Amino acid sequence: MSGITKYGFNERWRDRDRAYRELPDALLERLFALISTIADRLYPKKRGLGQPPKVGMKEAAFLAVIKEHHREMPYRELAVSRYVRWLGISVHYTTIQKAIGRLPQRLLDEAIGALAGLVSSEEMDAVADATCFRAQEI
Repeated sequence: MSGITKYGFNERWRDRDRAYRELPDALLERLFALISTIADRLYPKKRGLGQPPKVGMKEAAFLAVIKEHHREMPYRELAVSRYVRWLGISVHYTTIQKAIGRLPQRLLDEAIGALAGLVSSEEMDAVADATCFRAQEI
């Protein structure tokens, strides 16, 4: 996993904040690969009739994570962002909005977890139902 740095919560916060802001291409490639693997595992491809969607499930999940990462980036801004260009798609922002809206919640949760796993330390503090616990990747 060369080129990807994990930053602890309070360790080197300026470096961590810069990494979050910039999302280097190495991180984008790794994140998209993880989301693709998750999508293939959860929702295997089915051959169907008609044209393939302009924004596939993997791309939509990736863009949903980017949107969440950038504090609810507006769809219009997302459609002209470097992330959409990086994916090599050129569509209207409503196409992205509809594609993200069709995504299953489980895929969204795991995709966001993939980003957290890439940029966080090995252990993460989490709170669920007002109970704090420590999560660690196995």
